[in-house]
Amino acid sequence: MKNQLMQSPFGPFLRAIKVRYIKIIMQLSLIKVFLYDYKKFKKYSGINGFNRKNSLKAWLLFDIHRLEKGLVLKNTRPKFGKSPILAILNNLEKYRNILGYGRNEPAFQNDEIVNYAISILKQYDCYHQSIGVLHYFNENKLFCEYISYENQKISGVKTIDIEELDFDNFETVVSTRFSCREFKKCPVANDDITKAVQLAISTPSVCNRQHWRVRFLQGKECKDVLELQNGNAPFRDEIENILVITSDLGNLLTPYERYQQYIDGGMFSMSILNALHHFKIGSCALNWASSLKQDIDIYNMKIIPRNEAVIMIVAIGYYEKTVNATCSTRLGIDSIMYN
Repeated sequence: MKNQLMQSPFGPFLRAIKVRYIKIIMQLSLIKVFLYDYKKFKKYSGINGFNRKNSLKAWLLFDIHRLEKGLVLKNTRPKFGKSPILAILNNLEKYRNILGYGRNEPAFQNDEIVNYAISILKQYDCYHQSIGVLHYFNENKLFCEYISYENQKISGVKTIDIEELDFDNFETVVSTRFSCREFKKCPVANDDITKAVQLAISTPSVCNRQHWRVRFLQGKECKDVLELQNGNAPFRDEIENILVITSDLGNLLTPYERYQQYIDGGMFSMSILNALHHFKIGSCALNWASSLKQDIDIYNMKIIPRNEAVIMIVAIGYYEKTVNATCSTRLGIDSIMYN
């Protein structure tokens, strides 16, 4: 009966209705799934502090890394970091109260996150001692108490001798790759970028759709895009080359693929970072956690078509012989993997 109707004079009309019906269902499903995402993120994310302990750990790691990034610069500004240090001291106290420990108890001082925080406070203090400058927290009782504790140096800055790295061993490439914020002052050769992207194309994608795109920018376009990204200002003068990684949304076919651009794009971006390191090109992934205005502005530059979603920006450049990098200490495997 159904086939007979479709083959009747009413067939074209019925087919048009069917197409229209499917489009309406897809649009309604899209609203439904985004509403679900909104409710879930609102309830469980750190915005409302669903899991206060985990949210505090995230804030502590965030501010620890802010201080690391300040210390790693070639021209670190004395007395920088007042805001993140106040946040660290405040959040350490909140975290301690949740754990139910006193400051002097070993269980508190040996906590993984607390150790990271104490380490970066010590590195901050040592830096100012090395340049003979008093910082804002020299007489802060809480700051002075925390830096008096014994702990290992696990946060701060490390110096990497590039010539000692093995760029051909997979395990070494992955484990030694780091965010580089100082580069040789020269353009990166297009052929070198092409080799890295060619290697990254092996990354899997949903149904092999390979919807990622890469733009290699230098000169004014590079600087204009960097103006829109949050977080690169302290070392922007070091950056002369960037990659803008995007995803073509036209390749995503159902409401249930609404985040596939970031999943596939994130995997592809990581492949590019590792490939760049393999070819002895430094990189620093710059997030695109943009405001609405920033997102609109980057499309208004006419570099990226509006059908593509920005995944991230990557600052790139050839390594110097030795490079200072943030320690960016990783959490232990027990914090990541659950059996």
